[in-house]
Amino acid sequence: MNASRHFTSHRHGGPPRPPTAPLATASPFARQVQAWAQGPGGLAGHDLARRDLRGVVLDGADLRNADLTGSDLSDASLRGADLSGAVLRGAVLADADCSGARLDGACLAGSNAACCRLAGASLVRASADGASWPSADLSDADLSGFTASGLDLTRAVLDRSTAAGMTLHQVRAEHSRWRAVRWRDVAIHHGSLRGADLRQAQLTACMLDGTALQGSVWEHARWRAVTLAGGSTLRDARADTLRAPGCELPGMPQRPLQPSRPPRPADGPPRLIVVQGGA
Repeated sequence: MNASRHFTSHRHGGPPRPPTAPLATASPFARQVQAWAQGPGGLAGHDLARRDLRGVVLDGADLRNADLTGSDLSDASLRGADLSGAVLRGAVLADADCSGARLDGACLAGSNAACCRLAGASLVRASADGASWPSADLSDADLSGFTASGLDLTRAVLDRSTAAGMTLHQVRAEHSRWRAVRWRDVAIHHGSLRGADLRQAQLTACMLDGTALQGSVWEHARWRAVTLAGGSTLRDARADTLRAPGCELPGMPQRPLQPSRPPRPADGPPRLIVVQGGA
């Protein structure tokens, strides 16, 4: 993936951010790591645990199976880096730029990636139990096989991301944005998507089990064989049309969308209308 591509801002409605620049106060060790990255084999398999790597620039570096447990990578630039199988347990990636990075099979448990740019990143079969990623930018990311329990995605942006076989337990994703995502065989158990924006989302064979969806937006979304279970509720959700053939939506209105007058202000926000049938 071309690491020089432009990515959207991780903040809702904000302008794109410039590429991460190295900190002037980068430690001598961080500068040494940058030199090692240019050598044969790069940093694959290196022990870089519990190191001060703030502002380090490792764009396109080979960090496969590297141990970065507990390291501080705040404001680092890892664009297009290969971190497949790397261990980032408890690592700090706040404001780092990992756009286009490969994190397949990586362990990100307990990591802090607040406002981190992971746009276009691959997190196939990665795990992130107990991680905190508020306001992170995961737009266009591949989350297939991704698993996490207790992940914080509050106000994160995941527009156009794809996921097949993703499993999330107790995820906190209030007011997050998932526009035009494509989910297949995704399961969310006892999570919260309150106030989330899922316009044009496409869900196939997914399970929302005990998931809070109040105030979420599903305009022009498409569900196929989606199951709401365990008390999941779409109360006060909004959608112009939610096409849901073959779905189990207990207690939800299921009627054709009928043309009607525009609502008056007194009518309040539009209610969700589920349209059964072909998409």
